[in-house]
Parts: sequence; C-alpha cells; structure tokens
Amino acid sequence: MDPQAALTREEFYRGKEVIREEWFVHDRDLGTWTRLRVFSDGMADVWDHGELWGFVNEACARFCIREGRYVHPTRAAGGPLISEASRQQAEAGEQPFRWGGDWSTGLTEPDAAPDPAGYLLFPIDSSPRPPGR
Repeated sequence: MDPQAALTREEFYRGKEVIREEWFVHDRDLGTWTRLRVFSDGMADVWDHGELWGFVNEACARFCIREGRYVHPTRAAGGPLISEASRQQAEAGEQPFRWGGDWSTGLTEPDAAPDPAGYLLFPIDSSPRPPGR
C-alpha cells in the first residue's frame, strides 16, 4: 500500500478487527486521554480530541501519540484511571476521520520529506525475560 495515498474512513475500516486497544493520558493535565487500536491487518488508529486518525502501522500511530505528549498511565504521576466519559466519547459515531499515513517518516502528504530524526516509538515489552536474554 502506498502510504501517501489517502484512505477514506470506509476504505480504512473495511474488514478490520481490533486485536488490541490501549489508552494514554496527557503528561501535563492527566485528564485528557487518547486511544490506540491495532487491527488484524497491522494498521492502527488513534482517537484524539474527537477525531480518528488512521495509520499504516502501530509504530506510526504511537509516534502520533508521543508527539501529542501522551504517556502510558503507569508512567504518569498517580497512575490516573481512564474515565467512562472518555471511553464513550471515543465510541461515539461519525467522528471526523483523517488519514495519518506513515506519520513517522513524514509521508502523510505528497512530496513530504522523511523525518530527519527517524524517530519511532514502539511498545514497551514489560513481560519477564528468561535469564541470559
């Protein structure tokens, strides 16, 4: 798939199943939330401020989340809990959809230059590792 080719909401969500969902809290106010969903085809979306953003993969969606200054709740002071209101807002129908494409490399718009920092934010694997690994 060409990451520069913008997808519509219908094209993006067609045939997808959510395989994982995570929530992140803003690192300054600890009351503003964003949601990441990863789909069965490897693509991901982010709900943020009443908008849905579609991305070519999870790494690009995580880059968007980090750029917005969101952190995992376990990294925030006091470990805030997500409110039911935030969940309901994220599930509300017909929110604007925007194509984020390959956000981490700057390919969200035609002729955009790659991100010079090459910055990607991958999930943190907190599972225990066997000794020697």
